[in-house]
Amino acid sequence: MAASAAPVFVSYSHQDEAWKDQIVRHLRVLQLQGELDLWGDRRIAPGEDWHDAIRQALESSRFALLLVSANSLTSEFILDQEVPELLRRRATEGLRLIPVILRPCAWREIAWLASIQAVPRDGRPLSTLPEHEVDAELAAPAPAAASITVSESDPLSNYEIVKVVRPGHYGRVLKCTLRETGETCIVKETDAARVSESALAALAEVKCPNVAGARRTWKADLKVYEELPYVGGVPLQDTIAPRIGGLSGSVLESFHSQIDRVLETLHAADIVHRDIHPANIYVVVRRPAEIAELSQGDVESSWVFDAFGEGDDALLIAWVLVDTTFAMLTSDIVQDAYRHGPYTPEEQENSAATTASDMYAFGATMYYGMCGEDPPSAQNRRLNPRATVEIRDAKHPSLEFEEYVERLLALSPEDRPRAGFGHRLEESTIAPQYCGTMALGADEYLIVDRFPMLTRVVSRKEALRIHQEMYRSPWYEDERPRLAKWIEWLGLGSPPA
Repeated sequence: MAASAAPVFVSYSHQDEAWKDQIVRHLRVLQLQGELDLWGDRRIAPGEDWHDAIRQALESSRFALLLVSANSLTSEFILDQEVPELLRRRATEGLRLIPVILRPCAWREIAWLASIQAVPRDGRPLSTLPEHEVDAELAAPAPAAASITVSESDPLSNYEIVKVVRPGHYGRVLKCTLRETGETCIVKETDAARVSESALAALAEVKCPNVAGARRTWKADLKVYEELPYVGGVPLQDTIAPRIGGLSGSVLESFHSQIDRVLETLHAADIVHRDIHPANIYVVVRRPAEIAELSQGDVESSWVFDAFGEGDDALLIAWVLVDTTFAMLTSDIVQDAYRHGPYTPEEQENSAATTASDMYAFGATMYYGMCGEDPPSAQNRRLNPRATVEIRDAKHPSLEFEEYVERLLALSPEDRPRAGFGHRLEESTIAPQYCGTMALGADEYLIVDRFPMLTRVVSRKEALRIHQEMYRSPWYEDERPRLAKWIEWLGLGSPPA
């Protein structure tokens, strides 16, 4: 792709110049390829106004390294001139800022600094590491810096477009292959005015499992582009039987625990997703042998999978949250209105989204999975008290978990549970016998049981036979009305799109 070098600003104390030189040596690999333009105050020419030169470099950079030590944290110029501008641009323009901890110091006591993901991992000072680990850690900022490029010509010249996955109100989603490697990926094009670059930068710094976030972003022609990993699964909305459901038992427990953990991680980083609904959560089903063959760089190698089945029926399931384009930081002063029908709470439509807004959308998505239909919108419930969100009436044979979902769908944000403090699926929350079925493909169905070891993938013909046998069995007499609906759905053979 034709691209201009991304300006990189290095903020450091001259007393740490030896460390700065080591870091710059690693980044020069990218500079020599024309991908980065490294700037440090040693580039200021004799006779040049050094204060003005630093200001211009701060204003033009798209990536910044802050070398942290007691020297830099007691430098008046760094604290008064450089840090405020770096933080302002990080919050308002998406500048990616990475602190690099050089020596032991009290950096964790500084609130704004402690809230930003730093290098090395776990904030271990470089000066305390063995030499071979120092090199590995100094190379860490390079991939992040390389991911920020500004296109000068065709923003998609590096991709072969396979198809338009879907057009959107604010852009489009493309399935592509990388021309250089042939790898399948997703490229999303969105109106820049709708994107919080500061949130995208924060997402890039957060290590959050089971989120298919952008691995590269760039801007061109008032558009923001994101290169995303291709998630070879099925959207939750395509797995559910209309007006019946299917998300239940051990699979509901897996869905809840994995997505709750994702939201806990995002919210701890002050990130609000704002776009959670059944089309944006994918179920990925793999056999153990497939996972064992993954290399460390494969996107699925970092996902959390839950085990189901046993023997030849053994399988692993991951739930992956996609499409982080419209995420915001809780500190973003201005938020544009963003809504997705009945999955959006009132406060997100009327003022600003909060972490509680994501919890509402999480509850609405589970409601859809459990019942096979959208929940009543928040607006309808406010105007019509009869429009309830109860999950009873034999649509889903859970007990306590229903009350938890209803609390997630509370109209008042203060009444909703937080991520990480949700309801544990106890014995009374899971269907007493058979639970449901979910469609995974044209001839692949997930038979869901309360016990993970009995949950398995079968063909449509086999799923239909299992349901018909249960319908005839006296053990399932109370379940016959629901089983009749499943038999009708399976008989029609409605596969995911």
